[in-house]
Parts: sequence; C-alpha cells; structure tokens
Amino acid sequence: MTRSIDRLLMMIGLLLPCNMARATPDDASYFAFSTVTKEAYQKTVSLRFGEARSTLDLLKRQEPGNLMAPFVENYLDFLTIFINDDKSEYQRLAKNMEKRLEKIARGPSNSPWYLYTQAEIRLQWALTRSRYNDFLTSMSDIKQAYALLEENQRRFPDFIANKKSLGIMHAMIGNVPEEYRWAVKALGGMSGTME
Repeated sequence: MTRSIDRLLMMIGLLLPCNMARATPDDASYFAFSTVTKEAYQKTVSLRFGEARSTLDLLKRQEPGNLMAPFVENYLDFLTIFINDDKSEYQRLAKNMEKRLEKIARGPSNSPWYLYTQAEIRLQWALTRSRYNDFLTSMSDIKQAYALLEENQRRFPDFIANKKSLGIMHAMIGNVPEEYRWAVKALGGMSGTME
C-alpha cells in the first residue's frame, strides 16, 4: 500500500512541472488579429462556412488563448442563422453566446477589443433574437451593447471598429419613428441622430 502511495506521489511530482509549464503566456488570453484569424474572418464574411469552421478549429489549436476565435465563431453562428433561417439551429447555437462572453470577459480589459467584442456579440444576438420574436431579450442585449460601446469609446476614442458600431447604433436610434421613441426611452441611456 505504501509503495502505491509513493508511486502516486512520484507521478504527481513528475506531472506537476509539466502542467505548470503549460501555464505559460502562450496560454494566457489575448486579442490578436493574426493571419489565421484574418483567414477565418474572411471565410466567414465570404459565406464559406465549412472552410471558416475548419480555419477556426486550426486557430483554436494554434492559438488557444486568442479571444478573436470566439468572436469570429459568433459571427459565423450569426450569419449561419440568418441565412439558413432555421429556428432549431437558432435554439441550438444560442447556447454558445454566454460561453463566449464569459471566455472573453476573462481576457485583458486594457484592450480596445475587450468591450468591443462583447458588444458585437450582443448586437448579433439581438438581431437574431428579434428575428425569432424574442424582443425583450433582444432589447436587453441592445442596451448592454450600447453601454459597452459607449464605455469603449470613452476609454479608446481612436479605436475605429468601435466608431463604426457605435455610429450604426446612433443612426438606428436616431431613425426610430416618433411613435416608437417610447421604447428607446424605456431602454434608457441611449441616444442617436442621423446627422
């Protein structure tokens, strides 16, 4: 019995440094628009979904800490749902949103991508949810996305991607017909103009 325990302790002692060695900066969470990330993104926006998934798998193997992977994955889900218009697919893929947001939330908050990626994921799901008549959750996601983009704009005023998304939101809010302005006011804290 003692020999078994000694062997077990020896194995743990041998394995522990190996596990500690894997907790290097390479495994740390970061945002990088690497070559593989760009390739996955291009295939996604080109609607080459099978190729995009394969490239995302490669990205996750080569760069396990790169938080652009869940961001691009979400974009892929968003476009897949919108194009296929399959409610069961929507319900299946909707489970991924919170997992991705949680993963990104563990990333470096000093990056302009930190709040931006969270906001974009929320906006994509807001649009998707409204398509399937889940308006309350959609409105909640819009409000959260707006707040994230506003905060990111305050923290990183020169971050172009944020300006694009925030500009679109301001234009959309500014374009809400007068009879529906009450809904925007009910969300609180959002404003926009077409100027």
